[in-house]
Amino acid sequence: MTTRTCRGCPIVVAKRSAWAILLSFSLIYSPVAACCDDFWSCAAAIATSGLTCAAEVALGLLRSTIEKAQVVRTDVNDETLAELKLQVVQLQTELKLVDEQLNEASREIDQVGKEADRLVGRMFFDGSATAAGATGVSSGAPEKTGVATSAKITAAKSTSGGALKPMAPPSPDATILDDSLARLKKLIDEIRQQKAALVAAVVEKEKEASLRGTQETVRVEGVARNSVLQPLDDMIVALQKAAASPANIPDLVTQTLILLDTVWKGFDTAVVDALSASHDNLIVAAQGPAVALVHLQDAAQEAGNLLAALRQAVSLKNELERTTLVNNLRYKVATAPAPVKAALGKPSLSPAFVAASAASATRYASLKSELRQLSLPLRTVDVSAFRAQMVSQFDRYFKGGSAAAAKQNRDELLAEARARFAKDPQTLHAVEKLLVSEASSRGVL
Repeated sequence: MTTRTCRGCPIVVAKRSAWAILLSFSLIYSPVAACCDDFWSCAAAIATSGLTCAAEVALGLLRSTIEKAQVVRTDVNDETLAELKLQVVQLQTELKLVDEQLNEASREIDQVGKEADRLVGRMFFDGSATAAGATGVSSGAPEKTGVATSAKITAAKSTSGGALKPMAPPSPDATILDDSLARLKKLIDEIRQQKAALVAAVVEKEKEASLRGTQETVRVEGVARNSVLQPLDDMIVALQKAAASPANIPDLVTQTLILLDTVWKGFDTAVVDALSASHDNLIVAAQGPAVALVHLQDAAQEAGNLLAALRQAVSLKNELERTTLVNNLRYKVATAPAPVKAALGKPSLSPAFVAASAASATRYASLKSELRQLSLPLRTVDVSAFRAQMVSQFDRYFKGGSAAAAKQNRDELLAEARARFAKDPQTLHAVEKLLVSEASSRGVL
């Protein structure tokens, strides 16, 4: 305890540190406004003529804006990835359909070949080879059973492309493998030999299409990252820095408006264009295996046509009729593929993406409006009520005790101010000036 004379009257004053006085202030002070609810917030409000109050309001809006910006980032990323995934799934669906048709065409060729072998096999004689060496046929006594009909005849395609019907059983008179039949069998065998290469061509195109799907995904993700996500991340970091220095919010936020425009332009043009190009590129990728498949299907069609001719030929009674049939046969595997209908049709962007983009545009407009509001200069407020409340508090620090105690209180307050406002030099300077001024006005030098 220390004794001090005040206007000639001795009073007893407890020696109290600045920390104790601050604690008592925080317990008994009734805030006049939200930005003045403890000693330091009130001191800062008075020192900056109310700018810290305006900054506090701006800070609340800024934090809300940062949260919205983070939501926009997540949404833009999710929307882009979802559209990419949809495109790739559509491509995979197309390739799966190609696979199914490839297997079907391959089975048809195999079935035609087996049926041709069966038909021709029944045309041979038992015994030694004949003089028809050019065709590689054998001669000998004919089988007694002739060329009876198989219990099951494999279906093949007719010349019209429709479902094949089992042909009539070969005539018992057709008991030699003459040149006309050999020619038909040879053409069928050539198609059988080509099948592996035709299948391999389809499979190779499928691999190329799948690779293109991966490449497009990587490309579009890169565009989204460079044009939208990275600038948006930079904007969020800038806003967070502004939150750390409330008094400088207007200046710092003004810079982010440019970043926000860059972000939206990047999404509305670069990302959308990249997704549209990806859509078109995957259509082209899907056509590759489909075109290769057409050649395989044409081969299966011709094999079916040749089998139908072979069936008819073995049913004829004499060689002349068979030769005439074969000579009149127009055999040609089509080389011009039919038009390909890709699964990835227009519109190039899905309705879900279009709707999500519209929602993002609304969020962008809201963000821009908030940032513009935050970029306006902070408005001062009337702090006269705060100043009146603080007079008694400054008296407690700098009056009613010894000069040494008052000076110690001042120095402690200055040290605390430097710690509290280290990241806000402008407010720190104003608060330091206020504390020194209030102490000086009460005789603390």
